[in-house]
Amino acid sequence: MKTLRRSIGGLLLLLVVGHPRVGACPTTFSLSALTPQPCQYEPIVLELSGNESTVTYTLLANGSPLNGVTQSVVNGRRRFVVTGGLGNGTYTFSVQATLDTCTITMGNATVIVYTPAVPTLSLSSLNQILCYGDPGIIVVLNTDPQASYTVRDGNTIVAGPTQGNGGQIQFVLPASLFPQSGMKTFSVRATALGNSQCYAETANGPLDGATFIVYGLPPAPQISAPQPYACSPGGNARVLVQNAVAGYVYQVLDGNTAVYSVLSTTTGTLDITTIPVTPASPGLGFGTRSVTVVAINPNNNNCRIQSTSSVTITVVTRPATPLIATGTSTQVYCDASGGATAYAIIANGEVNVTYEVRRVGSNALVASAAGQSGVVTIPITGLTASGSPHQFRVYAVSTLSGCSSDPSTTLTVVVNPSPTVTASVQGGGSSAQLCAGYSMSVTLTGNSSGAVTFQWLLNGTSIPGATTSTYTVPTGLGVGTYLYQLRVTNSFGCSAVSSPISIFVTGAPSVAIAAGGTTALCAGYSSGPTLTSSVSGCTSTATYQWHVNGNPISGATNATYVIPTSQTGTKNYTVKVTDAGGCEKFSNVICVTVVPTPTVSLSTASTQVCPGTQITVYFTFSGCGPWYLTYKINNGSNITVQTSSNPYILTYTITQPTTFTVVSIQNCIGCSGTISGPSSLTVSPFGIPTSYFVMGFTGDTVTTNSNGYVLGWPNYAGDGSNYPDGTVNASSDANRPKHYPNYSALNGHGAIYWDGNDQPVQVQVNTGSGISGGTQKTLFIVYRPTSTSLSNNRMVIYKHGDENHGLAIYLINRQVYYGAWNNQNCSGSCTNKWAVFQSTGFTVQPGTNYIFQFVYNGNASSSNRLRFSINGNVYTPSGTPGTSMSYSGDAVSIGGKVGNTRFHDFASVNETNQYLCD
Repeated sequence: MKTLRRSIGGLLLLLVVGHPRVGACPTTFSLSALTPQPCQYEPIVLELSGNESTVTYTLLANGSPLNGVTQSVVNGRRRFVVTGGLGNGTYTFSVQATLDTCTITMGNATVIVYTPAVPTLSLSSLNQILCYGDPGIIVVLNTDPQASYTVRDGNTIVAGPTQGNGGQIQFVLPASLFPQSGMKTFSVRATALGNSQCYAETANGPLDGATFIVYGLPPAPQISAPQPYACSPGGNARVLVQNAVAGYVYQVLDGNTAVYSVLSTTTGTLDITTIPVTPASPGLGFGTRSVTVVAINPNNNNCRIQSTSSVTITVVTRPATPLIATGTSTQVYCDASGGATAYAIIANGEVNVTYEVRRVGSNALVASAAGQSGVVTIPITGLTASGSPHQFRVYAVSTLSGCSSDPSTTLTVVVNPSPTVTASVQGGGSSAQLCAGYSMSVTLTGNSSGAVTFQWLLNGTSIPGATTSTYTVPTGLGVGTYLYQLRVTNSFGCSAVSSPISIFVTGAPSVAIAAGGTTALCAGYSSGPTLTSSVSGCTSTATYQWHVNGNPISGATNATYVIPTSQTGTKNYTVKVTDAGGCEKFSNVICVTVVPTPTVSLSTASTQVCPGTQITVYFTFSGCGPWYLTYKINNGSNITVQTSSNPYILTYTITQPTTFTVVSIQNCIGCSGTISGPSSLTVSPFGIPTSYFVMGFTGDTVTTNSNGYVLGWPNYAGDGSNYPDGTVNASSDANRPKHYPNYSALNGHGAIYWDGNDQPVQVQVNTGSGISGGTQKTLFIVYRPTSTSLSNNRMVIYKHGDENHGLAIYLINRQVYYGAWNNQNCSGSCTNKWAVFQSTGFTVQPGTNYIFQFVYNGNASSSNRLRFSINGNVYTPSGTPGTSMSYSGDAVSIGGKVGNTRFHDFASVNETNQYLCD
C-alpha cells in the first residue's frame, strides 16, 4: 500500500491507494471534506469518490463512529452529513466499509472546526460617559490571533478589522459617530480568519456590548462687555452672552480663575450683571482684566466649552465722596416766578468727573456740573415753596469709567412763599390815556394774599407816603408816559412787585386828508383814488378810523384809505385820528362821485323782411347822457354820433342781408360802457339766399364757355320738342353758375354749381300741351347744399310753371317744402282747381347729397296722385291733388339770383303771390 500526502487549501488529504480486492471485500475509495473549515456546530459534509450499494458505510471521527450522521448518494458518490456539527477542534475522518464478512477502513480527511469566542470588553468600555465632541474608546481583552475584530453600529462597521494579538485591542471611535446628547451603543464582532461566516458578536449595548452616555454642549459662548468699566468697591462687572442656551451653566473666568457662575433659564441673550469685583473674593481684580465665559453641562461638570474670544473689563476705584462746603448745607430762599435758585457748593472738586445733584428719596437728577480742581458750584433752579424743605445729595461720576462716588451729606434748601400782587386801573385795565391838561382823576388799586405791607412805585422809585392798597394819580402831569407798580412784603421778608400800569398823557393832534387822483370815477373802475392823511401835533402813536357819510368804515384803520371799486353814487369821506391819550380829531371832507357804467342794447322789429323794406334800428342807453355811440353797417367804416336821445333811432332800407354792429359806447364823463345783449343784429330779405348748392344731372349736356361757366342747358330735361333749351341771362362769369362734368362729391355725375351771385337758368317752354289723364310728370334731382348759412332764408331749388299752375321744391330755414297747384287764377266755376303745399319736416345738412323725386300722375288714386321722396323716403301731402294740370307757356327756374331777381317765373321784387314774402 502506498500513501500519498496532498495539501488542498487548508485541508491535508491522506489518500491510501490499495491493491485490487481479493475475494468479497469493499472497493476502496478516497474520502474528501466538502466543508473543510466549518464553524462550530455547523453541518459537516464529506464524500467518498465512489459508492457500492451492497456495502455498509460508517463515518468515523478520530477512529470513533459518530451519531447524527445522514448518508445519501449524489452523482454515484456516497455523501455523509454530520447534521449537528462538532465543537471547536481538529478532526480526522475515515469510513469503515463492510461487505459480507469483510470490513475495511478507507479514506483519511482532516477537518478543522473553529468559531471565535464572544469578545470580552473592558469594564470601562461597557458603560462610558462622554462630552459631546469627544471620541469614544472600546478595549477588547484576550483577543484571539485566529480572529479579526470589528466594531459595528447595527450592520455597519465603524472600526476595524484588526487581527487579535492574544492581548487587548483598543478602538477609538470619532466624535461624529455620537449624537449631541443621549445614549449610543455598539457591538464588537470576532470573525474567524479562515471563514468569514464563523463569528461571535457581543450584544449591541448591554449586557456585553459597548454603551456610551453623551452629555451635550451648547455653542461656544459669544460674549461682549457693554460696560467696559467696573467700580470698586461695591460694584459689579457685566458680560452679555448672545447665544446662551437654557439649562446650561455659564461660568465667568478672570484669566483662569472662576469668579461667578449662573444657570441660564432661557435661550438667547444672557445678561450677567452681578459679577463681583475686588475686594470681593472671588471677584475681578483691579486693573484691566481679560474675561472669558465657559458654558458647562450641569449634569457633567467635565462637559464644558469656552467662549470664542475674551473681553476686556477694567476695574477702577470710585471717585472721592463730594464734601458740601462748610456753612452751605442749609440754605433759605424766597419763592419767585419760575422758582428759586439754590447752590450745591463742593469743597473738594476734582477733574474728570461730573457732579450730579439728586433729590433724596426719588434719586431724580436735578442739576449737574463738570468737575474741576478746588471749589465747584452747581446751580439748582426751579425750587418752590411747594414741597419745601428740599433735600439733595451730590455724587461724583467719573467721565472715563462712569463710576459713581458714595453720596455726599444732605443739602437742605428751604423756600419760603412769596406774596402775590396784582395792580390795575380802577375799573379794569393795565393802562390809561389822558389828554394834556386833563382834570379827571385816575385811581390805581392793588390786591395781595396774606398779611403784607404796601409800597407804590413810580418809574421804579418809591412814592413817599403811598403805602396803602390804592393810589390816585395826581393831576398836572405833563405829556409823557408814567409807569406805576405796587410792591408788597410778607412776614418772611419776601416781596413781590406787580406788573406796571402805564399812564399816557398826550397832546391833541391835528389832521388833514387829500385825494391822490380824480374823485369823479366811472363805475367798474379798476382802482379808486387813495385818500392820504397828514397828522401833526401827536406825540404818541395815533389810531385812525375812516368814515363815509358820517359812518365808520369797518376795517379802515390805516393812515391811508383806497376808495373801493364797488362804490356807486356820491360819498363824503373823512378820517378821525385818536392819540394814545384818547384825544380825537376829525379831518376835512373829500367828496367822491361814481358814475354808473353806460350800456347800450340793439333791437329792431323783425330780422326778416321783404326786400326794399325800410326798417328802424333802436340803440337804447343807460346811465348819464349825452352818449357817444360808435357803430358800423356790414363791414363799413365806424360811424360815431353824439346823442342825448334815448333811444337813438336809425332807419335803413333792406335790399340784401345787412348787419348792424355796436363798436363802443361812452357816457357823459367819457366812461366806456358795455353792450347789453348781442353786439350785432342782421336783417335779411326773404328769398335771397346766402348759401351755395349743387344740382346733379345725368344724360344731358351743358353749354359752357372756355372758363367752364354755364351759358345754357340745351334739352335740359331730356329729349323731345316739349323741352327746349334753357339759358343763363348773365353777361359775366361772376353771375353764371359753374359746370363740373365729373363732380366727385356726387359720385361722378355731372353737376351745376350755383353760388350766391349766380343768375338762375331760365327756360321758357313754348310748345306742348297740358298734363292730364294718364300722362305722368316725373322730376329727379340730385341736390347738395355746400354752406352752413342755411337759416333765415328761402331758397328755390326747382320751380316749374307760374302763379296759375305749376310745381315747386324749395328750402325754408333748412327744411324741405314741396307743392303743386292748378287753375289758381280761375274765378267763378272752375274745372280742376286745386293746390297742395306740404312741409316734409326734413332738415338738410351742409356737404351731404340728397336725391329728390317728384311724381304727378293724374290717373292715379287720389292718395297717390302727388308723390315726393327724399333719399327714397316717401312723403304724402295733406291735400288732394286734382286729376290734371294745365300746361301753357310754362317757365322753369333752377337756383341762383341776380340783384333782386326771385327764384321763380321771372318774378319781380314786388311780386305778391304766396311764394314770395309770406
